[in-house]
Amino acid sequence: MLLYILLIILLFLGIFFLESFLLSMFGISIVFVLCLFLFKKVNWKLLLLGTALFSVFIDVVLNIPLGVTMLVYLLSILIYNLLSFSLSTETGFYSYIFKFVGFLLFYIAYFYAQNFFLIGNGGLVGWGQVWGWILRAVVSVSVAFLLERIFVRFRDGKSKSNLRFK
Repeated sequence: MLLYILLIILLFLGIFFLESFLLSMFGISIVFVLCLFLFKKVNWKLLLLGTALFSVFIDVVLNIPLGVTMLVYLLSILIYNLLSFSLSTETGFYSYIFKFVGFLLFYIAYFYAQNFFLIGNGGLVGWGQVWGWILRAVVSVSVAFLLERIFVRFRDGKSKSNLRFK
């Protein structure tokens, strides 16, 4: 049991380091990639608890007003959930289109929320910023695709709850 607690703490610190590094250097949120990857695979209460912890720590470390990241996470996941009612967001080509739209909305909302709560206005948006959002969304979809391929390789064909290592 102590080993599991130590593993969870180390995993939390590793993901937190990776999130703060990638968010400050490239503007890519690995926690939101994990949120959309784990969406409907994990209990929503556990997912909400994990994103709440990460968002509070990220807001404090990156000097963003407290709650902005959580607001953007919740807004993006709510829109993604509404999109999931129309077509399947679990498998297939459309799932990656929905994930692309979810990531794109997240990066747009994150930009506007930061500017609104820090500066007090929406901020200026140029074509470079728009292409940056699209590039970040494409990279995030690529990471989500790689996570799903890894997840499929470790799942047993008979039971979705068993892991296999070959």
